[in-house]
Amino acid sequence: MNFIKKTALTLSIALSLAATTTIAFAEAAAAPAVAAAPKAVATGAELIAHLEQAIVLMGNSDFSNANLSIRAARSGIETMGDADTLKQADAIIQRGQVANKTGEIEKGTAALKEGIQLIKTL
Repeated sequence: MNFIKKTALTLSIALSLAATTTIAFAEAAAAPAVAAAPKAVATGAELIAHLEQAIVLMGNSDFSNANLSIRAARSGIETMGDADTLKQADAIIQRGQVANKTGEIEKGTAALKEGIQLIKTL
C-alpha cells in the first residue's frame, strides 16, 4: 500500500510539473509574435542622418557607436524597398562598415559619403 501511495504521489508531481513547463514554453513562444510589430518605413533623411552621425563617430575613433549608426541606416534601407539604387547604396554602406571595423577611417568615410550621395538621388 505504501508503494502505491508513493507512486501515485510521484506521478501527480511529474504531471503537474510537465503541465506547468508546457504553459511556460507556450507563453515564451507567444511573446515574440506579439512583440514583432511591423517596422516603419525609413525616410531618406533618417538614413542620411544615421550615416552622417557614423562619419562623425568614425572621425572621433568611436568605431562601436559608428557601427551602430551604420546598422541603423542599413536596416532602414531594408524597410524602404527593393530598388536597385537602394541595393547599390546598401552594398557601398556595407563596404564602409567593413572599413569601420578594420579601423580604416578614410576608406570608411569615403564609402559612407558615396552611400549618402546615392540615397540623395532617391
